[in-house]
Amino acid sequence: MSAGTIEIKQGTDNSLKLHFSTKDATTGVVTDVNITGWTIYFTVKKTVRDTDAQALISKTVTSHSGPTQGITYVPISYGESSLPVRGYVYDIKSVDAGGARQSSGVGTLIVSDVVRDN
Repeated sequence: MSAGTIEIKQGTDNSLKLHFSTKDATTGVVTDVNITGWTIYFTVKKTVRDTDAQALISKTVTSHSGPTQGITYVPISYGESSLPVRGYVYDIKSVDAGGARQSSGVGTLIVSDVVRDN
């Protein structure tokens, strides 16, 4: 899993699909990673210097919709996405069933504006 840019609409319910896979360096073949028993942490902050206590969104996912295919979803509620319109930083950390930890690195979460109902 590598970090990239994610865009969500302000004040909407979202479900972020994550797909864990690995690419063979020699053949280039991409293989799904079985994430059964894994814990996935998704954290959004204003800056990379913010502490975990300052996180604007902090999610822990332990139940996966397609674990043998490396698929899980991170739910983000209306309230959680009601952040000011701007860019934020996020990271995704995973802990596998054996306790090994990995990080996606830092990505950008963009909260974009929507047309409001009157």
